[in-house]
Amino acid sequence: NLNKLNGKILRINANRITPSDNPFYNVLPGNNKAIYAYGLRNPFSMTFDMKTHTLFVSDVGQGLFEEINIINKGKNYGWPFAEGNYNNNPPPNYQDPFFAYDHNIGCAIVGAAVNTNEFNNFPEPYKNAFYFADYCKGFIKLIDLNNKEITDFSIGTDRPLALHFDATGDLFLLTRSGIGGGSSADNTKTN
Repeated sequence: NLNKLNGKILRINANRITPSDNPFYNVLPGNNKAIYAYGLRNPFSMTFDMKTHTLFVSDVGQGLFEEINIINKGKNYGWPFAEGNYNNNPPPNYQDPFFAYDHNIGCAIVGAAVNTNEFNNFPEPYKNAFYFADYCKGFIKLIDLNNKEITDFSIGTDRPLALHFDATGDLFLLTRSGIGGGSSADNTKTN
């Protein structure tokens, strides 16, 4: 629904003005002119690869798949009609995810960080990759941006939330930890 801002990627300039080359600038009113891409369920994390000018979004699915999407202008990423790749009568402007995994592997993709070749703190297999984490399964994996090969980076992390590479190439990790479940006890008694 392009009349709502939920499930969208919005694009605005640093001066808080909506760019006139946004895909719906001349079609939608008011703040909705800022919509750049749509059809996302829960875009939890995103990162911009400054080397390739690629925007990656980790989109938490509902019951079937977790997605990594490369955001392209005006594209529809399928929600609520699709989770993962959608092969049957796709909606207009549909774009399959860059990568998706099912709930046998994990249940909530979080974290998004790109380690490109300019970072020299990691050995070669860990460069030129998109890093992502799964909140439920506690892993951090990376996907090679050239061949989409998946590599385990870390397992047993207590509910990771966010990943970030700094300018020197160090990886920072934010975790939730605690007793789990999102209950009142978890939210008030977790150290």
